[in-house]
Amino acid sequence: MFTQAIQQKKITCQLAGVALGDSWVSPVDAVLSWGPYLHSVSLVDSIGLKKVNSKAQEVANAVKAGKMGDATKLWSEAEEVVENVTNGVNFYNILNHDKDDARSNHIGHQREHTFTSPQIELLYKRHVESVSSVLDKLMNGPIRDKLKVIPKNVTWGGQSAQVFEALSDDFMTSAVQNVEVLLNTTSMAVVVYNGQLDLIVDTPGVEKWVEGMKWAGTSHWISAARKPIESSAGVTEAFSKNFKNFTFYWILKAGHMVPADAGDIAMKVMKEIVGVKDH
Repeated sequence: MFTQAIQQKKITCQLAGVALGDSWVSPVDAVLSWGPYLHSVSLVDSIGLKKVNSKAQEVANAVKAGKMGDATKLWSEAEEVVENVTNGVNFYNILNHDKDDARSNHIGHQREHTFTSPQIELLYKRHVESVSSVLDKLMNGPIRDKLKVIPKNVTWGGQSAQVFEALSDDFMTSAVQNVEVLLNTTSMAVVVYNGQLDLIVDTPGVEKWVEGMKWAGTSHWISAARKPIESSAGVTEAFSKNFKNFTFYWILKAGHMVPADAGDIAMKVMKEIVGVKDH
């Protein structure tokens, strides 16, 4: 582990902490929370809630049985159920809706790769291809021109489909134990922040795994006071809760991409994390 190598002085690096933003740490907790979250914000009724919960439970059962490849495919099917019962809610910001579902989005932006599973292909289109155009333009344009070392036959994102499918059996694997290791064996700052409007990694699902961590400080963190973070105009933009080296930020009016949705508060939180005073 990288932190162990630093502690053993095998690597010289001033690694002070890690920030986990809307991160896919506990896939099962995320998927199981979709139904209740959507219901709480009026995006599904009781019938839709049952449909989402039923498919989510299939995902959880597959993970429990160790059938990780099947779990990933069922995750894709669960997202299809969500799209159907919400009329295409956007997984990255629930205030947005996609007019077309993942099957018909982004036609003409296909990469040269044939997927072996239609469910995995849908996941790729929904979560990679749908948001890649802006980043592709940046990396294959200004960044390529600036670096001046990238071969002409190498394209940013050119292998993303192959990599996505190769890693598909790992998507539903929990990484909670990795966070626990950091908290239990290092003094590193561990920061979790989550956007209020994110669905794919909604805040209730994140709170579920955080409150279940096997860490001596978990109960103390749960009982700690939550503090508001306000703008210069006195508007509440976020909340934070801390115990020792663990901090959680609830970012309001932001989806999965917190810096893009709420840039000002994202900058304020970043400064707070790294210890820079906000003037």
